[in-house]
Amino acid sequence: MKKLFLLIQLFATGLISVKANIEDDLPTASIGYMITDLRSGNVVTEYNSDKLLVPASVMKVVTVAAALNILNDDFRFKTCIYSDGITYNDTIFGNLYIEGSGDPTLHLNLIDSIKGHSISHICGNILTNAKCPEICQIWMVEDIGSEYGVGWSHLNYKNNEILINDEFRASELDAVIADIAFDLSLNDISIGHNDLTGDSSKQIIATIHSPELISLCKELMHKSINLYAEAIGRAITAEGNSQSGLEAIRQYLIAQNIDEQSFHQKDFCGLARTNLIAPGAIVNILSRNADNKSFLSTFPMAGKDGTLKRLLASTPLKGQIIAKSGSMDGILTYAGYRINFTGQPTHAFAIMVNNSIISTSSLRKHIEKWFMKYFL
Repeated sequence: MKKLFLLIQLFATGLISVKANIEDDLPTASIGYMITDLRSGNVVTEYNSDKLLVPASVMKVVTVAAALNILNDDFRFKTCIYSDGITYNDTIFGNLYIEGSGDPTLHLNLIDSIKGHSISHICGNILTNAKCPEICQIWMVEDIGSEYGVGWSHLNYKNNEILINDEFRASELDAVIADIAFDLSLNDISIGHNDLTGDSSKQIIATIHSPELISLCKELMHKSINLYAEAIGRAITAEGNSQSGLEAIRQYLIAQNIDEQSFHQKDFCGLARTNLIAPGAIVNILSRNADNKSFLSTFPMAGKDGTLKRLLASTPLKGQIIAKSGSMDGILTYAGYRINFTGQPTHAFAIMVNNSIISTSSLRKHIEKWFMKYFL
């Protein structure tokens, strides 16, 4: 009875309309969508399902699916801490060397790992194998340097966000190193900054492991953390760079019989507006991973979790949709699953709206109507 009353209210307020088609309501926007019934394999509805559209953060679905299939769920980033000089009592007579692998959670354990070895002074400097954070050259200028548009490095620390004079954000390597040195000083570990050659051999001080990949993917999908996606995408191959990671994902998609003409991936997080993918390709990926419990566990739930907390929160579909959202100026996208009362996916879907001229909140209401039309 309660659900029936709510449905009557939704019809009265216009949230549900049996005649409403989102492509008719938004005639100037570029729209594509597709829903597949996973039990029968039949397409429930589709519109421009082969049209290439900008996915925004829905591109993270592709990155996470590939990473969980290519790497093990328990994959961890490893960071090694060395000294290149003699350690006597609590002093390193040499440099501290950080050999990173791109762990985006390094700040959680780095300082405590060094402090745990009873070191109070490092005569030399902090050295690293890392270079300046690599920023995707095709990201928009206004995104670069923002909290969501920082660069990736072998040495990622505090999301590579360094505030200078409480005003400017920097992602240069020397700023990251300076921030590590400052945090060490707060823990009574001083850096001498003497130019020391040190020994040719390095002595291991500590090895730091990140949380498991599945845990990183859950946080990435719930909070839409771009740096996590960029780090995980590069970790897919031993080369650990953007080009090899993107190629590995391309090969994974081709092996899954995804038409190569239906996707054009340029980064791992979706910030590049030159990323393109067809709704049908996303649904294909989702359908092929519908039995992957690890993959399913990474999605936030509509009306309850992460970036989906507001979506469908006041409708009967609250808690019945798990999905990844993506948004940019004029763009709003969702891809994921309709689930039953046991949490099993019954449908895979993708809806992508590009070139919208209305506000994101208004656009979200139109997409909520679309969900209500096809899933109630």
